[in-house]
Amino acid sequence: MNIFHLLLFLVSALFAGTSASFASGTGDYGQESLFQTKADHFYEEGKSVFYAKSADGKPVYYCIKQADQLERVSRRTLRQFENTSVEELSAHLRNCDQPEKMIEEQFDSRQLSAMIYYLNKRYLLSLYSNS
Repeated sequence: MNIFHLLLFLVSALFAGTSASFASGTGDYGQESLFQTKADHFYEEGKSVFYAKSADGKPVYYCIKQADQLERVSRRTLRQFENTSVEELSAHLRNCDQPEKMIEEQFDSRQLSAMIYYLNKRYLLSLYSNS
């Protein structure tokens, strides 16, 4: 019976050790990569630009301008831009509070690129660049 208890102790210690190393992510088999996610920093930057608040703390809403009509950006309004160019989308994208101004006038090129990248990836638009 002593050997049985010794084997039981060794097996439980073995399983306790592997579960502890698995939970902590420090195992010998690359288990730490199981718990890490790859961050898309450009996507996150575009998301923060898209959801930024104005100087007075109010949310900024973006619209699609089509023949003097404004519709807020949504999956439905962006569907018409699937498989089109980035330039096509940016030509129709406006700040709902200032529809007369082009979106390129309100952001620098990095912020605009990040926001278009976010919309492209978020809504699966498959945009391409003409340049």
